[in-house]
Amino acid sequence: MKKSLLILLVVSNMILASCNSVIGQFTITLNKNILALNVNEQETLTTTIAPSGLEDPLIVWVNDDRSVATINEGTVTALQAGTTAIKVFLDLNKNFFHDLGEPSDQCSLTVAAPVIETIPVSSVSLSHTSLSLEISEEITLVATVLPENASTQTLVWLNSDESIIEVKNGHVRAIARGNSTVTAYVDENSNEHKDNDEKYATVLVNVLESVIDPSIPVSSLTMSKTSLSLEEGSFETISATVLPNNATNQTITWFSSNHEVATVNLGHVEAIKAGSATITAFVDENANTILDDDEKRDTLALTVTARSASSEPSGDLIPASGESLPIGNKTVSGPNNATRVDITNWINYDLSSTLPPYWSFIMGNNKKSTSSDFYAESSGGGFKFSKTYYGLQSPLLNSWLKTEVRLTISQVNGNSASQSQYEGKPIFHIYSYDHSGHYLGMQTYEQQSKFADIKEIKFYIANPEMAYFEIRLNAFPYKGSQCYNFGVSQISIKGWPYGL
Repeated sequence: MKKSLLILLVVSNMILASCNSVIGQFTITLNKNILALNVNEQETLTTTIAPSGLEDPLIVWVNDDRSVATINEGTVTALQAGTTAIKVFLDLNKNFFHDLGEPSDQCSLTVAAPVIETIPVSSVSLSHTSLSLEISEEITLVATVLPENASTQTLVWLNSDESIIEVKNGHVRAIARGNSTVTAYVDENSNEHKDNDEKYATVLVNVLESVIDPSIPVSSLTMSKTSLSLEEGSFETISATVLPNNATNQTITWFSSNHEVATVNLGHVEAIKAGSATITAFVDENANTILDDDEKRDTLALTVTARSASSEPSGDLIPASGESLPIGNKTVSGPNNATRVDITNWINYDLSSTLPPYWSFIMGNNKKSTSSDFYAESSGGGFKFSKTYYGLQSPLLNSWLKTEVRLTISQVNGNSASQSQYEGKPIFHIYSYDHSGHYLGMQTYEQQSKFADIKEIKFYIANPEMAYFEIRLNAFPYKGSQCYNFGVSQISIKGWPYGL
């Protein structure tokens, strides 16, 4: 047993002596032992092994402080200011440990913080050197700082007299008559006041009393339509736009080329008899009541067609004499017992398969209709038209009242396949009549682009001679059938005297 231990010890000593002999034969040397880098800089260290010829050498790199730099196969990347030691050893035993006697070398690395170069401002200039403004006039000054890469670019604005002008970030507003100097400078010294060595620019602002142009001419007048077709006895109101908006004279004069065909008053065109006429609107800037060549104008081509047979109702459609329209909580029979609060409130008629008192179903051929021509909604509220061009007739109104009507739409169904053919076409015709049943005029409500978007329809009737009105539907078929599916759940109405 003792003999075996002795033999093993002898062999181990022989092996160790052999390894030490190999280790002592080699050296490893770095090309630099001192290295200085700035943050984010890189450099590659190289090694030299002597003697050469070592087969498949294993070189191991060690970094004492990885927060300062990184090392990857000799390439050093500086991360932040500081110092560290970059070490390298020749791992002859190939155990990734630096064993005693294995050749090594090291480099002392110093990383310096980056030096930020301060680029001074060379000049400041403004878009104006002097200004003349009227009271309330505003202007924005534009400042230029050179060079464009100057370290400090932020401008500070100064105003020598805040009672004369107001200055904010270069925007100047004139307040009162007088003079004030605007200064723009770059606060390179960061002390919130202008020093002698800091670059700046100034502009003298002279504020004058506002001068009102005695006459701003009209540049254009445009009517809302270029052509119009009306039936005898009907009417429509045309609007006109005068530009510029601040033109001195904004009053529009209207006239018709043929008063027997149509008349016009403040844009309200009334068709008298079949024929054609030209409606002209102009601004009488020369104040001579005639249209001069230099005055702006626009025209509309009007065609009046003969009244259709269905426009004149028969006498049996007139409500019984003495019936009047309930307004609010009272029945108004004349202006002497009416107050503003009574007559300006909406009165709402909720509809079902039958109408409230005094209302009538009518047909387009001026004959009385019955509720069978309408049908109630399955949901229980309102009604739908079952045939085209049927409608409703109001009770007798007080002719001294202006009238506004509101229809609450409960449901609209249309044939989506042919929806476009109904867009922009009248869906309601509102006819107005006097006490004798004579036709006074008509308004239309056009179908919109999306049926489902219709929630409410309002129309306004103002005619001192009007006694009642009719709402006639020009509906669209539902999915190609003969069912004209348009639901109205409520009719609301209010009125007020012409003096209000």
